[in-house]
Amino acid sequence: MNRTINLLKKAFADLFAPVIAIAVLITLVYYSKEVSSAVRAALVRCLDMVIPSLFAVMAVSQMLIRSRASRLAALPFYPVYKYILRLPPRLFTVFLMSSIGGYPVGIKLISGLLEQGRIDKKTAESLSAFCYCGGPAFYSGTVGLAVFSDVSIGVLIFLSVLSSNLLTALIICRSRKLTVRQEVSQEHFTADTFTDCVASAGRALFTVCAMIIFTSALLAVAEALKLFCIIGSLTGLSENGIVILKSFIEITYLTQLSGRPYYLLPVTAAACSFGGICIIIQLISLKSKELRLRAFMLTRPVNAALSALICRLLSPLFLPESLEVISSNKILVNFNNFVPSICLILMIFLLNLKKSLVFSE
Repeated sequence: MNRTINLLKKAFADLFAPVIAIAVLITLVYYSKEVSSAVRAALVRCLDMVIPSLFAVMAVSQMLIRSRASRLAALPFYPVYKYILRLPPRLFTVFLMSSIGGYPVGIKLISGLLEQGRIDKKTAESLSAFCYCGGPAFYSGTVGLAVFSDVSIGVLIFLSVLSSNLLTALIICRSRKLTVRQEVSQEHFTADTFTDCVASAGRALFTVCAMIIFTSALLAVAEALKLFCIIGSLTGLSENGIVILKSFIEITYLTQLSGRPYYLLPVTAAACSFGGICIIIQLISLKSKELRLRAFMLTRPVNAALSALICRLLSPLFLPESLEVISSNKILVNFNNFVPSICLILMIFLLNLKKSLVFSE
């Protein structure tokens, strides 16, 4: 059986993959105008939303994990991680940082602990099942402000995703013991640690943005080929329904929702919990080679369904009772983050150039 699977993989790599790559290349060239527009739009989304909402938290979260400060960050939640989740403080900090930092943060931190030998493979795999969230800043900007012009909608989405992750964590931590090895010596936070964390966050964020842009180019080709029109005619999906479908591929497409579609909030929460195929591919590239994502793959659809259900239950607390007429005008938000984002990108390249000898190992 394994031999057959290996032969199929080899056949795909040697024959089908090159054919698919050539076909994609031809379509990218043929529909270059559509692809260019999609790439520009994706770049705007990265500069306006992804970089401002993720970079600083990714860098600071790595600083916390690599120092004793992780215990201080978890201290206010002592009853939660000690008696409810039964998690060591360092591991709870990973969960905390992944919940507020953005999708790649959790897997990035788990991979770091695994490579440093502080957790075993089983603990790392278990953590990956619930250390995955877009973060309140991302949801507030992507969904709350850009679509509904209301930050509280972003908070609703965040609480729905966080609650589903907490339920998953409760089940996993009650069924198996997650442990972390104690450090032998005291860790000292130095200038090199600061630079390494910032540069590492920059490299990870560059991968995230590059994947978003590339996926947007592929989706532009799919649109040019009328694939989504065909899906819409076969399934009866509305324009916003097609946008939700795209968001399960690339999550920032949620900004294209029009008309303040409050009725789509549960499925929007599900899409945010899932994160999109693009994000999952990024995690595979960013994770440690020793980290298996089997538990993550199995629980993510369940978490998405739980998030939708929780969002439906929490919606009356966030939506006004008198809400009867929904505006049909799309809200456009100019976050005006171009200059800071470009400066940030230049700084990342300078840091990586300075530390090139370290990162080339």
